[in-house]
Amino acid sequence: MTLSRKQLVAVHRVERGELLDTLERVGPDAPTLCDGWSATRVASHLVTSEMHGGAWWVLGWRLRSVLGPARTSTVLERGQPMFESAMQRAERPGWKALLGRLRRGPPRLFGVPALTRPRLVEDWIHHEDVRRALAAEPRPTSPVLRQALVEGMELVATLPEFRQARERIRVVLPDGHVLEGDEPALVTVRGEPGEAILALAGRAEVADVTVEGTAELLGRHALAF
Repeated sequence: MTLSRKQLVAVHRVERGELLDTLERVGPDAPTLCDGWSATRVASHLVTSEMHGGAWWVLGWRLRSVLGPARTSTVLERGQPMFESAMQRAERPGWKALLGRLRRGPPRLFGVPALTRPRLVEDWIHHEDVRRALAAEPRPTSPVLRQALVEGMELVATLPEFRQARERIRVVLPDGHVLEGDEPALVTVRGEPGEAILALAGRAEVADVTVEGTAELLGRHALAF
C-alpha cells in the first residue's frame, strides 16, 4: 500500500527529529561515515540543501531525473565548489545555530510526496552515517517507516544514473518484496529496507545485510548521498 502525503510528512518529521537528537547528543566533532566529515559537516550539508526554500536540492533532484549518468556527474562536479562555499558559510554561526535551523523544519516544498520520499532516504542515510561511525546497532523501524523507505528506494532507483545498478542489483526484503530490473542480477542484497539502502549507498560494511554475488559491482554503483 502506498503511503499518503500525510503519512510521509509525519514519518519524515519523526526521522528528522531523531536525527537532530542524535546530532545534539554526539556533538559537532563526532566522526561520521562520510569521508573527512564531522557531524558539523553533515549538519551544514543538510542546512545548505534547504537554503532558498530547498530550491537547490529540488533543482538538483529534477536535473538528476532527466540527465544521463555522464552529464549528471559533470553537473554535480561543477557545482561542488559553490556548494562547499555555502556549507562553510552555514557553519560560521556555530553548532547551535545549525541545529536550530534544522529544528525549524524542512522547506514546504519537501512536503510534496515525490520529494519527501528521496529526502527521507537522504536523512536516513546521514543519520546512520553519524550513528554507525560510533558503532551503534541498527535501529528498530516502524511499519510506516519501512514502507516509506521502500517507496523512497524505488523512486531513487528510477534515476538514469542508476540504470545499470537497477538492472544488475536485486534487493530482497524480509517480507518477500523484491526490487529488480529486467536483466539477470549479478548481486543480491538481502535485508530490511533501511539496511538495504545503506548497502546501496556505499555503506555495505556497516549495514545488516547479506550480499550475494559481486560485491565490487555493488560498490561501483553506490547511490550518491
